[in-house]
Amino acid sequence: MVITVLNLDKCIRDFGKLENLDLYPIIKPATQLVQRTARRLAPVDTTNLRKSIHMEAKKKGKDSYGRIFTNVEYAPYQEFGYSRKVKAGDRIMVYGRWVTAKKGFSIVYRGKPYMRPALSRHRAEIQRAVRSYVKNYINNGGK
Repeated sequence: MVITVLNLDKCIRDFGKLENLDLYPIIKPATQLVQRTARRLAPVDTTNLRKSIHMEAKKKGKDSYGRIFTNVEYAPYQEFGYSRKVKAGDRIMVYGRWVTAKKGFSIVYRGKPYMRPALSRHRAEIQRAVRSYVKNYINNGGK
């Protein structure tokens, strides 16, 4: 098998220009966009979860990153769901009716994801923005 790389000299020259690339101007608005969407998608009972979704965009040397987070204790259960075993004889509500649990019965809560869908919804848009930003950076001679 033979692999041919066309315009190798140009590729090497262009990648050299990426050495000082600063993605912070793209990272911050992308992080804000995902945060707004996560807040909109978050399940609401008391609005506590929605209000607790924060974002942080930072630049450390040449590296930039963005993160969206919450400090609400029950946030992972809302995002990923959970299950728990119920003791035989416990009274639980199932479809609006109280029933007595049998041995080996589990309650499963599927969760209502909001963080992962927020990122998924904007993934392609963010990738296009980064691609365009890098392309413009290379075309402007690394400036």
